[in-house]
Amino acid sequence: MGVSGLVSGPTERTWDEPEVDAVNRFAQLASIALENARLQEEARRNPVDPVTGLPAREILL
Repeated sequence: MGVSGLVSGPTERTWDEPEVDAVNRFAQLASIALENARLQEEARRNPVDPVTGLPAREILL
């Protein structure tokens, strides 16, 4: 779980829709990258295919 936040500063400026969309997209991509890193680490620690029970050689190479 993670949280990101944006602050405009002391002005009354609001974020327009393209800016909010860009920040949301960045957050989505960051989430995917973090999940991929977690899965890669899990595969490194347990290099066995969960379906076949065989060593997952593509992970070990």
